[in-house]
This record gives sequence, structure tokens and C-alpha cells, in this order.
Amino acid sequence: MQKIIISIFMIMAALTGCEGIYSGQEFKIYEHEEPEGSQLPEIPEIGKKGIGKTTKDSDWSSKVSKLKIHWHYTWGNNLSIKEPDNVDYVPMIWGKNSIDEAKVDDLKTLRDEGKINFLLGFNEPDGEKQSNMTVAEAIEIWPLLEEVGVPLGSPAVVGIDNEWLTEFMAQVDANGLRVDFICVHKYGGPNAQGFLNKLDEVYAKYGLPIWITEFGVGDWKATTLEEHKYTPEQVLAFMQELLPELEDRSYIHRYAWFPAEQDHIALKTSALWDAEGVLTPLGEFYANFEPNDLIGPGKDDLVGPDELNPNSIVVNGGFESGVLDPWQGFKNGVSEIEPYAGLYCGNIRKKDGSLYQVVEVEPGATYEITFYGQWAEYSENTFNVVVKEETGDKAILLKEPIEANENGWTKNQVTFTASQETQVRLVWYKGKLKPAFPPFYLDNVECVKVE
Repeated sequence: MQKIIISIFMIMAALTGCEGIYSGQEFKIYEHEEPEGSQLPEIPEIGKKGIGKTTKDSDWSSKVSKLKIHWHYTWGNNLSIKEPDNVDYVPMIWGKNSIDEAKVDDLKTLRDEGKINFLLGFNEPDGEKQSNMTVAEAIEIWPLLEEVGVPLGSPAVVGIDNEWLTEFMAQVDANGLRVDFICVHKYGGPNAQGFLNKLDEVYAKYGLPIWITEFGVGDWKATTLEEHKYTPEQVLAFMQELLPELEDRSYIHRYAWFPAEQDHIALKTSALWDAEGVLTPLGEFYANFEPNDLIGPGKDDLVGPDELNPNSIVVNGGFESGVLDPWQGFKNGVSEIEPYAGLYCGNIRKKDGSLYQVVEVEPGATYEITFYGQWAEYSENTFNVVVKEETGDKAILLKEPIEANENGWTKNQVTFTASQETQVRLVWYKGKLKPAFPPFYLDNVECVKVE
């Protein structure tokens, strides 16, 4: 191991290619252990304030822009064409199925083009409903993340620090691996000083810069919105006290408030936008605190290759509402386990089960269905996506085998032509077979009329 010093300086070309955004007069220097033979690029220093925001809402780009943040991540690793200019996009390897050699090559290309400068590690691997990994599994995969060749953040555990992260960092040292900064999450009461004290402890323990990739004020005992005990005024006071302290602590390199919705029982008063997408008083303060005044406007009108088509007749095709409606079926649900994009995906449970949605179609028109599927584990059998008339003779218009495996998301694309009926049912149904089907995940479902 050799000790190196990374100079973090401002250089616009490394961000978006647009000149004049960051002047480069200040340098941030910190030390960390680096394996022999590894060379990391020089990294631009930008503001600390960021946001984690998925790309499934049609107006996500404008929302990111209006927050005047300096950096943005999506819990995924696909750089969208809708990313506002002059923002540092930071990819994440969410879980064990999020990376392979092909993904490493893709990220290296983004690195070489100056489009990414950092990489975030696994999301809450100690959580059963999150990436759900053992330390041994994470350590086995970690060299692939290092191979991308940019400063690399640790897995972010459930909470600021725990036994999982302690063991992981011990194994990093024992195996000569690399972690360049510690990622943490924190959702507690509105006690700014208690939060800061815990951050100080984590820095003293690991001696590495810290990124707070999720934080907010949560009431986890509340079971209804009415029971939530923290007021918007309390949360705003917490943010007003905390953020200047995060800016003053040199070891805090970045932070990102978690943008919960107002209907989130535990986090409703931490919302940055109201139901109409207008900034709350909390959101206004966050936007105007240490703002990136050179952030570009939102690019909501563009359509990226991995984003839901606004012309799709499927409602909630990305399951990003967090609930199934208007999806129907049986033995199903919404899952947070490594979605294709965003925070959620659909789930058909073990053995038999289904997901379906009834949509309006134009008689005689041709439609293209696109969706992504993944098995929870190896399956000997497969099943079909079916399109059938909802009324009339209820004739089957399409029946095609689904392509999917347990190693990652597989894109499926099929077409059908509507009959004279105006409603059809799009069905993903797996029956009872031996051996039994494992759980199946479904995401980013679209059905678009072919012109």
C-alpha cells in the first residue's frame, strides 16, 4: 500500500464541457490508502449540497434543477440525457446484480468522457428489503467497483454505522481493497447536535471523508399521517441548524437530503415538494442554501432510452408510486429490492401469482409493449406475457414467452394489434408448476401505439 494525496480541484470540462462554471481557485486535499498500481483521476471540487432523486417522474429533471444542487444520484448507474447541465452525476452500484464487466466498461467510458467522477457503493446491504448482502458477498464483488477507476464510496448501511460496516471495512483492510469515503444514512428526530456528534464519531473511527447520501427527520412510530409528531417548523429548524455545520466540517464532503413525499407517514414533514410539485418552505430553504446558481434548467421534454415514454398507456408502469394501483392480480406487491430504475418495481411472489392492468386501446391499432424482467433466483421454467380482450369474446391477442434470468434485468419487447374492442388486459401470470416458480420482478412497463 502506498499513501497518495488526491487534489480535488474545480474543472468544468470534467463535469459537462460547459466553460466557466467553477473557477478552480480552491483545492481540497485529503489522504487515503491506495493499492499499488492504481491511479485515480484528479477530481473537481464542487459544492457539497446534492439530492438523491430517481428518474421515473416526468418532471424529475426540473425538480432537480429547481433545488440548485451541485450533485445528483438516482440509486442507479445510467446517466440520463435529462440530467441538468452543470451538475455532477454520481452513479451507484445498488446491489450484487448491478455490476458486471460490461457495466464496468460502460462506467469507464463515462469516466473517460469526463461525465462521472465518483462511484457510490451498495445501498443498505444489511437491510433485507434493500440490497441484502453479506459482508463476504460484498467483498467478493468489490474489486469490480474499484476497477471503474474513480474515488469509491463505501456501502451505506441502515443508519450511520453498525457491525456490518465495521466488518466490511475490516475486510477491506485485510484484503488490500480500496474505499475512499464513507457513505452514511440517517433518519432520526430533529436533533442536529446529536446527528453531528455521531458523524464526528464515524470520522474518528474510519478516518475517511464522509458523504451523507440520505438523511431526513423521521417518526418511525407513527402509523398514520395524523400521528406523525414532528411539525414542518421543527424540521426546518433542524435543517437550518444542521446544514451550516455540515459545510463547516471539512471531512463532510457531500450531503443529500432524502426527498420524501408528503404522504410518507414517517417522513412527511421532510418533504421538499408538495403534491403539486411546488417547493415546500423546507424545499425553498434547501434550494437557496449554498445554491448552484449555474445549474441548467430541467430537460423534461427529452426522452432517454431507459426512461418511461410519456405516451405509454400503462399507468404506474415503473411502480414509483410505491403502491400497485391501478395494477391488479394476486400474490403480488411492490418491492424495493434492486429495481431496474428508481426505488420500486413490481413483484409476483413465489409459486403462482400475477400482475395485470387494463388499458384503453384504439381498435385496429398496433402497440409495442416494453418491459424489464428478472427472477429472484434461477428458474427452470418460464411463463408468458399475454394480451387479451377485456370485453367481447375476450380473445387472446398476444402470448409470448418472457425472457428473464436471475443475474440482472432483461429487456423484453413485443407487439400486438388491437381488435375492435377498446379495452385489453396486459397480463403477467405464472401458474403452479414443479419445480415451483421463484419470485419474479417486473419494472418499467410501457405500451405505446406504433405510428
